[in-house]
This record gives sequence, structure tokens and C-alpha cells, in this order.
Amino acid sequence: MSKKERMGERLRTLRLALGFSKRPIFADKVGLPASRLANIENLNMRMNEIDFEAIGEHFPWALAYLAGAEPLQIPDDIDAPAQAVGKLAAQSSAAPASLDPADLMQALTNDPELKAAFQQMMIETLKAGLGGDSK
Repeated sequence: MSKKERMGERLRTLRLALGFSKRPIFADKVGLPASRLANIENLNMRMNEIDFEAIGEHFPWALAYLAGAEPLQIPDDIDAPAQAVGKLAAQSSAAPASLDPADLMQALTNDPELKAAFQQMMIETLKAGLGGDSK
């Protein structure tokens, strides 16, 4: 696997591990064009210094992973659902894009801590959508 392929795969893994299933939302967060991120993830472009700086501004701990460190180390202050997805992606030998949603559902079902965190996230999302207090 070439360096460009590894970085594209790692960028996708990072984005998904952080809970950004939609590339444009992640692009807005880091301040890069979604088309550029798509080109990097799809191996049409290499990451450059500007890309690393933009991602590092928001996720400085992720730079080592993007540069080749193993495995992806998600800090404890990242929410539990995002951590679980990241752990699932890191443990999978499959490419992140091919993760089976059934695997995530099984993890949600079998891990009481993850299940509770997911339920809390859903409650907060519903309350926020209904105009209620999320705390």
C-alpha cells in the first residue's frame, strides 16, 4: 500500500471515528473543501501541509495517526459513540468504508456502556430538536 493510499484510508478512518459520516460536515469543521477531502480519501490527491494544519488545528492528537502511527488513539474527552466507531474501525481488517452497519448495531447491543452512551446521545438530540434543555 502506497503512502497516498494509507493517508487516504487513514483520513477516512479518522473522519468516521469522529462520527462525521458526512464528509461535507467534517470539511466545514476543519475548514477544507469537501471535494479536496474526497479526492484525498479516494486516492486522487495527497495530503499536504495545509491539510495537516487544518486538521491539526481541531484534532492535534490525530496528526500522528495520519502520519502513520498505529493505532488511532482517540482521547477520552471524545464522546463515547465516536470512540466506539473508532475502535470498531481500528479493529476491523476491512477498509472503513466497508464496515458493516450490522457490526455497529451488534456492538451497540452487546456493550452496555456503549448502549447507555448512545441512548443518552439520542435523548439529548431529541430534546435539542424539540427545543428542550439537553442537560
